[in-house]
Amino acid sequence: MIMMKRKHFSRRWVLRTFGPILAAGLTLAFVDDGLRKATLPLRAEAHLSDGAPPISSGVTWRVFAAEGGGGGRGDAASLELLHRSDAPRLELSLPAGDYVVSAAYGMAALARAISLRKAISDPLAFVLDAGAVFLDAKSTDGTPLDPERLRFVIFAGQSERALLTAQKAMTYVRLPAGRYRLRGTYGDFSAQAENLLVVEAGKLIESLLIFDLGQLELRAVRELGGAPQLGVSWTVVGPRGEPVAESDAAIARLSLQAGDYTVYARHGERIYKRSLTLEGGEPHALDVLLDRDGQ
Repeated sequence: MIMMKRKHFSRRWVLRTFGPILAAGLTLAFVDDGLRKATLPLRAEAHLSDGAPPISSGVTWRVFAAEGGGGGRGDAASLELLHRSDAPRLELSLPAGDYVVSAAYGMAALARAISLRKAISDPLAFVLDAGAVFLDAKSTDGTPLDPERLRFVIFAGQSERALLTAQKAMTYVRLPAGRYRLRGTYGDFSAQAENLLVVEAGKLIESLLIFDLGQLELRAVRELGGAPQLGVSWTVVGPRGEPVAESDAAIARLSLQAGDYTVYARHGERIYKRSLTLEGGEPHALDVLLDRDGQ
């Protein structure tokens, strides 16, 4: 089929130009530019659960061409991206054709194949089957936690493969409905706390991690009550001999999980060793006397 833009031509010009083609039995089709460029509206809304109101924020929409990209693999990651939007509701116009539309809400996502052949009166509903978790943490004695030293990791079920890492408390995490484990670490890497999360579609839950922390202050002195000495390297190890904290400060201030520890202080060629039990919620000061017996 030969395509031509519709214009006004004389009958004589048409017969002279296309007479041989018509005689051969071929067909001419004249296509109007307006028809060629006609588009259809595509609208969609995302919902946390079936029957829930549309999500008002936090949704990312992506529209892919269903053909012509990715070497025929068919997965969304290999398709040509045509449109991306962070608006709560997807609204755009596209030529008639086949598309893949994806809605993502945090870790929850849903992709649908859409065959756009005529105008759709109602928005398409994307039910994500997702919920949200509000993350928070505190210490047993109510001492405020430094957000810069707090880290959350979320795992699926009993897996040790991290799904998501969050660096601060007082934040929302969006997840598909299911069971998860939340692990938090604080301070000098020894303080940990865990919670089980059960996320239900359309619901917000709160997970509060409570850290059983003790505050440890380390000083190297020449005499009890004396001034702290410079040039000391501190290493704190746990009950299994695992290093949990290091410091080169003259006064080392550490937040550690309550428990038993061994402290090593290196000063010059000498190493000093002390053992201690750190109670949760209680400050503990340890002075290491230099020029006494070291190891």
